[in-house]
Amino acid sequence: MKTERTGLQTPMYKNFNDPKKYLLSVLIVLMLGGCASERELPSPVPTPTTRQQPSDFMFITAKSQDSLASLALKYLNDEREAWRIGEFNGIKQVTPGQQVIIPLFNFRPSGLTAVGYQTVPVLSYHHFSKTKSDKLHVRADHFEQQMQFLKDNGYRVITIDQLFDFLELGQVPEKSVVITIDDGWSDAYHIAFPILNKYGFPATLFIQTDLINQSPKTLSWAQIREMVNNNDIDVQCHTKTHRNLTKPKSGESFADYFEAIKRELDEARRVIKQQLGFNVKYLAYPYGDTNQLVVDLLKKHGYHGAFTVKRESNPFFVNNYRINRAMIYGASHLKNFEKTLKTFKGIKGFAVEQIDQAKFIRIILPKQADQYYKKGQWRTALLYWKMIRDFLIFKGGERAVINKAKQKVVTIKRKLRSQANVHFKQGKDFYQKKDKESAKAALFRALLFNPEHKQAHRLLKTLLEKHKLVIVKPNDTLKKIAQRVYGDSNKDFLVAYLTGNADLIPGMSLSLPVIEPLVEPKTKKVKTKKVKTKKVKTKKVKTKKVKTVCGVKLTKSKDSLANDYYASGHKYFNDNQISQAKSAFRTAKCLGHSEAAEMLNVLP
Repeated sequence: MKTERTGLQTPMYKNFNDPKKYLLSVLIVLMLGGCASERELPSPVPTPTTRQQPSDFMFITAKSQDSLASLALKYLNDEREAWRIGEFNGIKQVTPGQQVIIPLFNFRPSGLTAVGYQTVPVLSYHHFSKTKSDKLHVRADHFEQQMQFLKDNGYRVITIDQLFDFLELGQVPEKSVVITIDDGWSDAYHIAFPILNKYGFPATLFIQTDLINQSPKTLSWAQIREMVNNNDIDVQCHTKTHRNLTKPKSGESFADYFEAIKRELDEARRVIKQQLGFNVKYLAYPYGDTNQLVVDLLKKHGYHGAFTVKRESNPFFVNNYRINRAMIYGASHLKNFEKTLKTFKGIKGFAVEQIDQAKFIRIILPKQADQYYKKGQWRTALLYWKMIRDFLIFKGGERAVINKAKQKVVTIKRKLRSQANVHFKQGKDFYQKKDKESAKAALFRALLFNPEHKQAHRLLKTLLEKHKLVIVKPNDTLKKIAQRVYGDSNKDFLVAYLTGNADLIPGMSLSLPVIEPLVEPKTKKVKTKKVKTKKVKTKKVKTKKVKTVCGVKLTKSKDSLANDYYASGHKYFNDNQISQAKSAFRTAKCLGHSEAAEMLNVLP
């Protein structure tokens, strides 16, 4: 078949037949060989008003003045999107005459594949010093070494807004990392800011507003404005006074505690708006502590997300109000710093396709897209039919052939979405049965087949939330519901606030936060008469001895206990109870926790 009949010009065809670069034109010729009609009509001459535009890909030949950044600016409207072109094509720069594919969409949304998923580490700093390193003070030269390490090893520092785009099924560079600095100490301006500026790295300051302008050791609003105006520095909320949001103070009633938390959220936001002119969207929990009540209050007060200090990296399905951060300690070595930069987690048990296994997508080209479809590799087939469609549109191919490719895309999409819905239903069933691991696997499959399945994504994010579903009964009142849920009718104000003072209609459902740590249900003391009972001889029942390992009774698996002690160690450490932290980390290490030894090396 002659290529001119499809609108493919011979020079472009030759440029695209290098197997080391791109073989798509070979695929097109093979595909068209089986679909051209016996009576071929001449290709219509496209005009600016009638020519179709590619939906997902552009195909260009690089010119001498081109770079990844300039191509990103031209085709993606943002030179910072250069990484997207580089990752798809597997290149770090372009050379004149090179054939480059421009992906116009998220080709790996959320970083999910059948072999694993992307994770984004968030680093948390507090103090910086020119001379000393201790628990929370990172020495200036060590901080610069860490930034240099990120640059030299291909990590891309992204903003919090980019992180949240990723958490909502977007896409970020493969080795993304976020930098945050807590509290509002002046060393962030004098030490961290110049180094961040040198490397061009964005960062977020989480400030407690009552700390600002207090002394030479704290930031001033003028310094904060300079950082915001002269660098990619963002400012978000760390509350008003840095009080623990999960605990009432000694002698503080629940009602007073509730009002105090609302002030912590609202007043800090008001001050930042007044001083800097914008509304904050995110919060870092003081001491990293939160609970479901605090999360629900954040949502109610317009916050889009919040950060803990749980030392893990973040997948796309992490709850937006329980985002993990790794605290960077001054005594930590560069090797320990590297261990916090986990950007991928492998998974097993999923059907792997060609699209899942490549370092970069462009290199995988089938002889025929239909072969993958017949093998059941629909996700791979969809990608290449999209490429065929857009290449033909780009080169002005025959309308009938373009329409055939379009129909293939529609057919495969429909099939994938149907399969996604089946897996989503399975995930919901498992979730209702409280089988969270099976639910998670089913929801992963739903998102593999349909990366835009927002219901599956939303359900994945709620797996850790703790709510009690309440059905309103006839004659129910706020006090009755508060008594039923919290064991205290005086908590009626809480029910009213969280439900927006909605009218109580029988049959309606209310989702209220579980807050057992704060609320102890009241119980009536019942007087009982003493009844004389005869002594009954009972046989002694032999009980199995619980095995003890590392001085701990194995009441559950070693891995679970190791995780418990590791979490306790961090809790003690954040509360400055160093001896208790060491003890917990030693036990976690003995039980086999892989990161406990690192923490023991950090502790003084």
